[in-house]
Amino acid sequence: MYSSQQAFDEAVLLCGQRDYEGLPLRRSTLDNAYLVYRKAYVGNELALAIAGRLALSANGRLVPADESFPTIDQIMMENFGTLGENDGRTGSILAASDWSLLVNDSWLLGVIHSRTEIHFASPLTISNLWDDSRNTMTVMGREAVGVASSGYRIFQTMLEPIAQNVDPRRSRSASFLTYLDARRSVTSEHDMLSIISLPG
Repeated sequence: MYSSQQAFDEAVLLCGQRDYEGLPLRRSTLDNAYLVYRKAYVGNELALAIAGRLALSANGRLVPADESFPTIDQIMMENFGTLGENDGRTGSILAASDWSLLVNDSWLLGVIHSRTEIHFASPLTISNLWDDSRNTMTVMGREAVGVASSGYRIFQTMLEPIAQNVDPRRSRSASFLTYLDARRSVTSEHDMLSIISLPG
């Protein structure tokens, strides 16, 4: 757990700026990421977090989810609440106004450190986890790798995959560096499949 802004900043800076795709690590960027981390760590009244893909239309609006393409949509955000950096919201879904990979990773580490149960709004299919055109993980793929490498086990339920904490010590010791190491170990679809152990 990062108990202070200073400890959080130092952990982020150890990873190096290049690991956040050129994101300028300004004071405001680090402050917002830490706010998201703290809110995710404190949790919400539902005691769960929801990860998954967002389906955006050409105009940037969320497309309603359906059985052919399950995603996080507006109705889900209203039902489960959102968490942002600039207000008192503490819902289950990250909806930061200044979203970045750092903010997303901060949210995930807060969830992991609190050992919160995670529900996946999108199926754990390779197409949701791996971007063939860029030969890299999707954001959801990053989240799944972070969860699987930090003391969680992924189960398939009747409705969706969920991740439950099975190794609290490993979750407490998760850090930006251990998360970075886990991501760096995934260089192909095959690596992704072996780490995630996709539920059948």
